Amino acid sequence: LDQALARLRRSFDDGLAGHAVAASDGRILACNPEFARIGGFSSVEEAMQVNLRSLEREPGSFNACLTRLKDSPIIPLEEISFTRHDGKPSQVLARFAATLDAAGNVVEVRVYLLDITERFRLEQGLRETADPMHLVELATQDVFWDWNLATGKLSWNSSIARRFRYTPNEVRPSIDWHVERIHADDRERVLRGVERAILGVETSWSDEYRFLRGDGTYATVLDRAHIVRNNRDEPIRVVGWILDITELKASEETQRFFARASAALDSVLEVDG
Repeated sequence: LDQALARLRRSFDDGLAGHAVAASDGRILACNPEFARIGGFSSVEEAMQVNLRSLEREPGSFNACLTRLKDSPIIPLEEISFTRHDGKPSQVLARFAATLDAAGNVVEVRVYLLDITERFRLEQGLRETADPMHLVELATQDVFWDWNLATGKLSWNSSIARRFRYTPNEVRPSIDWHVERIHADDRERVLRGVERAILGVETSWSDEYRFLRGDGTYATVLDRAHIVRNNRDEPIRVVGWILDITELKASEETQRFFARASAALDSVLEVDG
């Protein structure tokens, strides 16, 4: 029996995946070196001083999975973003399991983590390189924006300055900068539409509005966005694509003017006739 337990302990300690066992209140009862490394700790002893629910630098997907164990004692492999205790971001495959008592209460929690950070970064790099939208951006010089709902940061591509007559230093990475440049008569409608899309179940949104240029004039734009949601259907990002349709609108107005003028002239000619 002692030999069997020793073999199990060696297997536990030498595992390529991070393993941890915790009490219902989150106290870590046992973990292996890989779990400590993935968590951002220098040793098993250091990791065991931290409550499982405090493992992340900032509570996120990991804590959300722990909470779900109350309703589902087994959570199959999920890919989650994980902020290590030392503050470094990582990507892991995680599996969670809980032992329940007769009353359905969690008495033990088991966590299995597989570090896929390097693979994730490689895939991200490949996606960015092969992203057809990136090729469209280069070909059309259209404006793209990416709003991270967790941090509130809104990123623009370089086309925003060229297209709307700003200097690069005038463009700010914030949603407020974007909102301030929507015409006052359009602003409430646009914000209400974006909010409904984010809080609802839609994956896309679009609207036409007037956008303030750097020289004080307004462009008419068509703004289309995709709402990115996680595996729990929670919104995490909004990625948008702005098309400058000022010339198109001007052409449409001109055509409508000529159509009205032509109809009015025809009416006059019919009366005179």
